[in-house]
Amino acid sequence: MDAAGRLAAWTTETQGSDGTWTQTGSKTDHYGADGDSPDWIQETSTTITRNVQGSSGGLDAITSATGNTVLQLTDIHGDVTVELPLDTSQAPTALAYDEYGNPEGDTTATRYGWLGGKQRSSETVTGATLMGVRLYDPTTGRFLSIDPVPGGSANAYEYCGGDPINRYDLDGRFWGFHLSIGARLAWHYGSRAYHSYSRWRNRQQARIVGVGLAYIGSRYLGYRCRYRYGMMRVCTGGYGLHARGGTTLGTTYSTWNNSYYTSRARIRHENRHKHQWMRYGYRFAYMYLRAGSNPCHNRWERRAGWRDGGYPC
Repeated sequence: MDAAGRLAAWTTETQGSDGTWTQTGSKTDHYGADGDSPDWIQETSTTITRNVQGSSGGLDAITSATGNTVLQLTDIHGDVTVELPLDTSQAPTALAYDEYGNPEGDTTATRYGWLGGKQRSSETVTGATLMGVRLYDPTTGRFLSIDPVPGGSANAYEYCGGDPINRYDLDGRFWGFHLSIGARLAWHYGSRAYHSYSRWRNRQQARIVGVGLAYIGSRYLGYRCRYRYGMMRVCTGGYGLHARGGTTLGTTYSTWNNSYYTSRARIRHENRHKHQWMRYGYRFAYMYLRAGSNPCHNRWERRAGWRDGGYPC
């Protein structure tokens, strides 16, 4: 083991007829990051193999120092189902496993098979799979040592709550969910639909506030409302809906009947406040008040532009 508790090297020995043991193999793992998946392996004193990861982070190919490349084709669970050499003179190898990782049919033993796309190696004496800090036995569907995390699973040895299809426990500490392509697509488009709805809802909330206050101001409080510079609704001349030089509530800017407060720069400043309302909806009132009454310390005034707002900050 190395200092990080990862498998660093191992040897194999064979017992002779005279009872003595002789080393027949030795391999060394080399890591390029904090994970427990080796980047390359010293197979013999003259042979190395390199594990090539794809854009998704899974194992895509294994190459040698001489340029031989074998593609690792995986299914949606992360199991290597075909080992495809780029050398057309070599035949591809088909692999198949049940849900717990037992080989099916005439599948031959290989380093990366079941969960091979996650670089879970089955290159052990008994065929157990290296799962982080523990060994997993596919024949029993259980780990061979107790869970180092108390309460990490239903009991100290079982794997993924008895659901190896939809869950993983790649590091032997705690299992997580595996989402199928359909579930991931549903989550993706569902999230996009929700965010689109949220943006529409916040814009509508800003319009409700702006239009409602413009109606109240013009009907009862003496404001006169019209659009300025093609940007936003400006209500002037009344009282009760604005503080300081003017206030934007929703999509409406209420101010005094004074050209200083309705200049192009000031309208540009208040138009940015309008877009802040349209981005956050009703929540923006609380967010603005929480930022403080001092405009030079208020981040929303800073984002709207202190100079356009007439603040000497």
